[in-house]
Amino acid sequence: MGHKISDGNSLVVTNDSGGAVSKDDPVVLQGVFGFADADAANGARVSLSIAQEEREVQLPAKSGGYAVGDLVYFDGSAFDDVAGGAPWDVPVGTVSRAVVAAGGFGWMIFHAGAFAGRA
Repeated sequence: MGHKISDGNSLVVTNDSGGAVSKDDPVVLQGVFGFADADAANGARVSLSIAQEEREVQLPAKSGGYAVGDLVYFDGSAFDDVAGGAPWDVPVGTVSRAVVAAGGFGWMIFHAGAFAGRA
């Protein structure tokens, strides 16, 4: 028999990025994509928000902008508009409000556990 430890919306991991992370940074730490819940030095423990949630984020320039429903990818260090060859370049969210500028702030619904545990 077991008992509930958390609600599954966050996960505490070690910052293994090689540098500091800041609160609300999108990151991949210990093979898990999420948003840092606090500032953390390299080697420090930090909570990652991994729940499905809507966030406002800076998106890269894309000809024609972004439409509702477009997939957004993360390459391990930044958002991207296409799938690429990098092992971490996988879809992590869906645009939920159109971005007509060629790059700019957009709203996305992030997929819960977008690539938790991927190596």
